[in-house]
Amino acid sequence: GNPRQRLGPGRSGCPAGAVRDPDLQWLKVEQTAEVKRFVKEKGQADSYVSERDGHNFAINFIPGRKPELVCFDADEEEVERLAISDYKTEQLHELVKSKGYKPKPAGGEL
Repeated sequence: GNPRQRLGPGRSGCPAGAVRDPDLQWLKVEQTAEVKRFVKEKGQADSYVSERDGHNFAINFIPGRKPELVCFDADEEEVERLAISDYKTEQLHELVKSKGYKPKPAGGEL
C-alpha cells in the first residue's frame, strides 16, 4: 500500500484522521476499572463521612453516564461537578478528602 495514504474509516471503524491505538483503549478501560474499584469495593468510597455533618459519602449510580463527583453546599445546591473517569483509586481518595470528607473511625460507625 501507499505509505502516504489518507487515514479514514475502514475495518477499524475509526473516523477520518483518527488512528486506532489499542494501548490507549486498554488504558481507558484500566482507568475506568480504578474508578469502579473505588466506588464498589468495600473500604473505599464507603469508608468516608462528611466533616461538616457526619453523613456518609453518597454514591448514586446513573447507568450509561460517565462517572462524576458532584459537590453540594449545605442547602443541597450543586456547587461543583468533576469528571473522574481518568482518576486512579488513590487520586479519588485524595479528592474526596479535599472536599471535606474524612475516613470513618475504626469500626466504621459514628
